[in-house]
Amino acid sequence: MKRRKTFSFLMLICIVAASALAIIWVVNIENEGPGDNDHFVSGTYILINNNHAHLEDLKNIPIEWIEEAKTSLNIAYGHTSHGSQLTSGMDNLDAFMGGNDIYLYGPNGAGNDSILEFYDFNGGFGGALTTTSASDLGNPDDDAWAAATEEYLDHPNNPGTNVIMWSWCNIGGHNITKYITHMEYLISAYSAGGIKGRNSTNEVKFVFMTGHVDGAGINGTNNLQNNLIREHCLTYNRTLFDFADIESYDPDDNYFLDLNVNDDCSYTGGNWALEWIVGKIEMTSTSDTAYNEPNGGDWYQCGAAHTHPLNSNLKAYACWYLFARLAGWEGN
Repeated sequence: MKRRKTFSFLMLICIVAASALAIIWVVNIENEGPGDNDHFVSGTYILINNNHAHLEDLKNIPIEWIEEAKTSLNIAYGHTSHGSQLTSGMDNLDAFMGGNDIYLYGPNGAGNDSILEFYDFNGGFGGALTTTSASDLGNPDDDAWAAATEEYLDHPNNPGTNVIMWSWCNIGGHNITKYITHMEYLISAYSAGGIKGRNSTNEVKFVFMTGHVDGAGINGTNNLQNNLIREHCLTYNRTLFDFADIESYDPDDNYFLDLNVNDDCSYTGGNWALEWIVGKIEMTSTSDTAYNEPNGGDWYQCGAAHTHPLNSNLKAYACWYLFARLAGWEGN
């Protein structure tokens, strides 16, 4: 009987010890973060969504942080037509805001701190600096964009890029786990102390992005895919430009995703962009200075693939909010 009690006691000790080791292992895995990276990068959660896509949000960004973004950021953006809504809105934004050269962007920002250095790759990311053909996050497949990004950043003629942005065409049907895995590898590799040999002065920031709305509503595939990205960014403190959330609201914060809003701003019962502009003052072109924002303009004409120009306006406002946050502004 005594030997049996001793054996039982020893077994109990072994079980307790094994359980403790298992708990430690689980905690370590959870703390390690996603993927198999030995160099997991902690970050600051930056969410850019409808809450940052109003004209007033743009106007509330301190000018010194707009200038800091133009001084410190060097951005490369890969996209196709849906993603062009951001840059199309940005094209006419400075004219709308008074033409004071505050919201200028482009490759001519190299060596010119009055312009945001921004390389806009509308198809064919990286140009001559890449051999991998990649147009957006799903074109031609779910992997090419990541390979092209690495080639671009590693090329000896890279212009000093420190921010990478990519957008989706249609997120439906794409492998979101693979997207997240690629992003986490790139974040780890190009952060200070990562395998690419970067330090705090030349590390690269990566911006996650959701895909556009598609009329399928809250329970549709696109929104479910988007939610996976949102949850990941919230959990692991990543930077997210929530493309879909911005176009789920009108400028007065009326919500339309539950009414199956589509990328052209139509929803079950109407079109929020067409409805909102009624009675509003429109700047019809960059030369229409009588109706720019300082003279009472409410919105402006610009390119807008698949959607209404108002949607591109909102995304342009949100872009500059993003840039200011990436430059170090804490936001409102």
